[in-house]
Amino acid sequence: MSSRLSPLSPLSSLSPIIALLAGVALLLAVDQRWRASVAGQGSTYSAGNVLTQGSALPGTCTVGALFSLTATPFGLFQCNAANIWSAVGSVGGSDWDVYINKSITQTITSNTTLVNDTELFFPVLTAQIWHIELLPAYDGDAFATDMKLQTTFPVARGISGALYVSSADVITESNVYVAGATTITQLSMATRSSIDNPITARLVLDLWISADGTFQVQHANLVSGVTRMLSGSILRAKKLR
Repeated sequence: MSSRLSPLSPLSSLSPIIALLAGVALLLAVDQRWRASVAGQGSTYSAGNVLTQGSALPGTCTVGALFSLTATPFGLFQCNAANIWSAVGSVGGSDWDVYINKSITQTITSNTTLVNDTELFFPVLTAQIWHIELLPAYDGDAFATDMKLQTTFPVARGISGALYVSSADVITESNVYVAGATTITQLSMATRSSIDNPITARLVLDLWISADGTFQVQHANLVSGVTRMLSGSILRAKKLR
């Protein structure tokens, strides 16, 4: 006797339904894996939403992530290295290859030894020429404390630039030029009388890099006390070659 089901068998009528349910289960599994991978891009990225937007760049990102910035300098940014956003196309009339908006205030207490800023850095390569702008916002606990600021990088064949500081409500300028160096060393950044009384500055550098490495912002107390590099400080750079 044949075990084949007849066309009128109840089980044979269930076959298309079973196949459909199996297909739905497969699609759900794929969707769950995709949502998990997207969620892994960081807390700013919700599952199922690859491109998000906001008024400030997230402090962390994974390579390939996209973010639409709705405040100055506006535009679309892509994460091209861990926690480093780069502008995609024209942004606010300019095209910054690196744009880092510090997300967390970093406090240095009773330490005159320079330490790396946890967010203000990016990779550079041999023979590249960079135009770099550091826009720090910082404060200290006393007039005498002051912040000590330094930038480090691989050996540069030529460095030129200027530092503008809004100290005592007056913008002052210091010109910088060195060759064959690896640092802009220990710039003294005056503070006011108390925390939450910030000062802004602008350091502009043009570097011709002669070795692979990292451009890194460092800071510390000039005189032992408390200094803070505030969230919202910006490091941006344009690769000229």
